[in-house]
Amino acid sequence: MKQIIMDVLDDMSNSNLGQLNLASTTTREMIANAIIAVIKTKRGWTLDLSKYNSEPKFDTLEYKKTEEQKIEDSWTCDICGKSTYDVDYDYLVHPKLHLGCALEEEAKGKTIKEQYLEASEKYFKDDLPEGLKRAKKLSRGAMKDGTRREKNWSQKNHEVKVFDDND
Repeated sequence: MKQIIMDVLDDMSNSNLGQLNLASTTTREMIANAIIAVIKTKRGWTLDLSKYNSEPKFDTLEYKKTEEQKIEDSWTCDICGKSTYDVDYDYLVHPKLHLGCALEEEAKGKTIKEQYLEASEKYFKDDLPEGLKRAKKLSRGAMKDGTRREKNWSQKNHEVKVFDDND
């Protein structure tokens, strides 16, 4: 906390504001607002001003995560442990798996499909109802066997329209 305040004061002393008059209410309010703005942007630090025995507690500083920060914290790579939250989707195999990490694991013999399925199992472990678990199990078996389902009438009709060479 002290470092945050010192950083704000350093920034203000290095700015083009000139010499600040600390006797001025406006200057003190400007400094306080700048410190609060930095505290709010430093990943959820808040000052607990609740009362204890009818007296305010001004000395308690606690860390409270917002919902977005909780979501961001859940986006971590299962292999390297680093955040995947700000990574472009082109570089992710799964929200919990970097493409680079998956490629390194593939070089060790584990296919990307297997890694994706494992990451999905961990990601959705509590959210899958029984029917979806069964479907996942069947699709996993089909992927291992290399079997694919047969195309329906609409899919076959579409392929004839798109890929028919009898023009």
